[in-house]
Amino acid sequence: MCWARFRLNILVSLFLTPAFCAVAGSQPVVVGHITGQGYPNFLGGAHTVAVANGYAYVTAYLDNSLTIINISNHTSQTVVGNVIGKGYPNYLGGACGVAVDGDYAYVGAFGDDCLTIIDISTPSSPTVVGYVGGMGNPNYPRFCVWRAEFD
Repeated sequence: MCWARFRLNILVSLFLTPAFCAVAGSQPVVVGHITGQGYPNFLGGAHTVAVANGYAYVTAYLDNSLTIINISNHTSQTVVGNVIGKGYPNYLGGACGVAVDGDYAYVGAFGDDCLTIIDISTPSSPTVVGYVGGMGNPNYPRFCVWRAEFD
């Protein structure tokens, strides 16, 4: 089952089904999808999606990952890159939220108590460039980014 974010015309599974589904138009109809927990898609527990510049950025908390999908053709989506791994060095354990601003994706990772910053300037080769971690004083990142918007 997919949950619709009509503003973005994107569907993401919330019921542990490893899937990314694309919809088009004002009356949502599935026009394509990508599934797969683990290699090569890393969409297990697909949770949150952000869309920017023809790409969908999908967090998956079971696969501890951020997967980048080219959605420029809604009927033929392709996975172009991903970052996976809980703990050092990627801190994506329980990845559950994402916001994109320019060349960077900001991923909230509940399991690692982290906000991980990923350079997405080359979508096929995303790179972790920093993180803020640690539960409690002084950072308090025990959270998940559910929604963030940039002006």
